[in-house]
Amino acid sequence: MITIDLNNYDESKTCGDIARELIITGSDPSTIVRFMRGSTKVFKNDSPLNYWAGTAVQESTNGEKMKHVPYRGNFQTRRPTEQPHTVGLMARDDSTYLK
Repeated sequence: MITIDLNNYDESKTCGDIARELIITGSDPSTIVRFMRGSTKVFKNDSPLNYWAGTAVQESTNGEKMKHVPYRGNFQTRRPTEQPHTVGLMARDDSTYLK
């Protein structure tokens, strides 16, 4: 588990921004994270980094409270299983290497 004190970050950064930075710098996306403000827990439940990386904050426009919404940017918490490539490989049965 990672404990993050939000007092140590710029107030313009959201929990999603911090989580995305941690994943980009090599933290495991499945690591549980707890957000704190000093000694006060910010959220009731602790969640994995990949949950927070997929969130953004939406400010109220009609008097409602601020809320978390899905992140709409270009960010993946996992690498694709196949990387795009332009060079193809062909398997050969060359018995001279098998002897």
